[in-house]
Parts: sequence; structure tokens; C-alpha cells
Amino acid sequence: MKPGIKSSTAIVPSMVALALVAVTAMTSFSSSAGDFPKLVTGYVWDSAGTPLEGADVTINIKKPDESIRATETNQTDSNGQYVVTFSPEDWEVDDTVETISTYLGHQESNSTGPLTDDPIQWINVSYTFEIPEFGNTTGLMITGALLGAIAVIALVYFRKR
Repeated sequence: MKPGIKSSTAIVPSMVALALVAVTAMTSFSSSAGDFPKLVTGYVWDSAGTPLEGADVTINIKKPDESIRATETNQTDSNGQYVVTFSPEDWEVDDTVETISTYLGHQESNSTGPLTDDPIQWINVSYTFEIPEFGNTTGLMITGALLGAIAVIALVYFRKR
């Protein structure tokens, strides 16, 4: 071997070490994207705590600059719960979650964040008022009886005229 020329066997370990350092540096400075899907779930209630079945729910993952990174939609089930899953590339640590619920023409929202590396993110939405509804079979029967009584009184009244 000539003086001043290194053996090729000495160059290979040096290149491997340099490549390893470069890869380590790149991964330590890369974004904090999730390594797994992010499940976002929660409940939608009215102010009385009644779960709202069939509420339309839009879930936005927002970047720190408030621009939207990803959006999913769903509807609440009979318990007022919704569940959506975002893929790993749809979220990063330090993003926020905004949940917007629309029910009978009314809209409420709630936000949370920053996201952590937990696989599940809970966010509930509560309406500021009670959603009117019959409630149960007894309420429906009372309403039907009252409407029937009004109809009978109206028929009797107009028949006598």
C-alpha cells in the first residue's frame, strides 16, 4: 500500500458511523407526527345532561397556526357518543382538536389541546340549553290525550253552531 492512501476497510466503518450520525440527527429534528392512529371520541349532551342521538359531528385537527390539518365527520349514537380515527399522518403532537356538533339547527363546539402521544383523545360537547323533546312514552300519551280532548271540544263547539 502506498503512503498517504488509506485502506478501503478503514473507510467503510467511518462512512457507516457518519451515516448513523446523520440518520440520528435527521430523526431528532423531524416533525412530531404520530406513530399510530389517533382515536378521537366524546359525548354530545344538552344542558340537562341528556345524550343527543343523531347529532352531526365534525372533528378538525388544527396545526399550531390554527390551519386545519385533517377533518373527519360522524354522527352520535343512541348514547350521544361519537368516535373517529385519524391516521398517523393526520396529526402531530402539539396540534389541537376542535369538535363541532350540529343538532336540530343548533351548533356548539369545544376544543382541546395540545395533543399528546396518547392514542385516545376525549372531547365532549355540551349545548347551553335543554333540547326539547317528548322524553318518554308517558309524555307522548299525555300530549296525544290533550290534542284529542281539544279536537273533541272543537267538534262539539262547531256542531252546535
